[in-house]
Amino acid sequence: MLEVQPSYPRAILLSEQTSVRTAVEALPSLLTRLTFQIYTQYCWVDVEKRWELAHTRVRQERCTAQYDTNAAVYLELLLRNVNWSAFLGRFESSFMFSVGDAVVASRGGAQWLVSVQNARVSADDEVAFWDSHGLTHFTMQWGNMLSIGMHETIAITNAFGWPQTLSTTNIAYASRGALWTTVIQNWYFFNDLWASSVANGSLVRSAPNFMANNTLGPSMTVEFITGVYPFTAASVIVHDALGPFESVDIFLVAPPASVRTLVATFQASLIAALAADPRLLAALTQWPSVQLDATPISWRGGSRTYFGGSPMCVFGAGSTFVQPSFLFQDTCSSQKPALITLQPMPRIFGATAINTLQRSPNTHPICEVCESTTQLCVSALHDAH
Repeated sequence: MLEVQPSYPRAILLSEQTSVRTAVEALPSLLTRLTFQIYTQYCWVDVEKRWELAHTRVRQERCTAQYDTNAAVYLELLLRNVNWSAFLGRFESSFMFSVGDAVVASRGGAQWLVSVQNARVSADDEVAFWDSHGLTHFTMQWGNMLSIGMHETIAITNAFGWPQTLSTTNIAYASRGALWTTVIQNWYFFNDLWASSVANGSLVRSAPNFMANNTLGPSMTVEFITGVYPFTAASVIVHDALGPFESVDIFLVAPPASVRTLVATFQASLIAALAADPRLLAALTQWPSVQLDATPISWRGGSRTYFGGSPMCVFGAGSTFVQPSFLFQDTCSSQKPALITLQPMPRIFGATAINTLQRSPNTHPICEVCESTTQLCVSALHDAH
């Protein structure tokens, strides 16, 4: 039996399948109605960086410093690869008001807009175009609007030459609907177009009617339209620590290759040991999962108020206990104490690491981060030795 984690498709899409070639081959197959639902937050309209799109000055500076080689932040590269007639049929009004009009009104803008229409010739030519502008990857952002689906198979051919296809991964796509909690950090470009119409202003920063300069309302920024900040204490904390809402960039950072190799080697060794010793396997299956209340020691004491570990959940009241860190599955529906579920495999891995790193294994200092479950932690790791 193969166990596949629900996070597997996200890991593949957001940290492995990020090459320029992969994006170039995939973009033409994007359905027109999904054109602006790509998991990205744009920095520039064009690859020459003449027209900026970041909501705030600080994020625009971050784009220049950190994201300029990421093809996913240039709107032009999407526009070059859409069916222009179908695109205009669905988005002409909103796109032109929010972006196109400001571009066309500036020097060289009209010519540029003509140049991107059905610009793609072939995959090789498109890759060469991206390469010529120093673009090295197409990395989308992490978000929980959708649960990404994946279907993987392997083909086995027997001695008679008869092939058989076996499914190894089958994870269904699903829309999270109202459970899309990362929406307050980055709500993607289709919502930017809507916000532009609400503010009656352009998304292009150099436009005379750039929406953040609009005189409608107290300040008709994208963050203001979101309606979160500064109306809760937690929203103030997140805003001050991470930046304005709808201008937060969230990327999935893959574990280092050395860590993945270490874990894979450990798992292979453990599986081999379990296969060779039925008694060990029987003992392992009897181990219950253990819940630990691990909390950084520096967070304890005093009259602290905890607003949670998820920057997506900003509507809860302050509490007297530490709450869980953020998860893809966050629904922001309740406030619970932070607990770590320690299952058998991680218990053995932790015990093995302690044996490797310490000449005289001692689990107690490690378990001191648990407030009320220190002894339970010690016992769990001791049993795994």
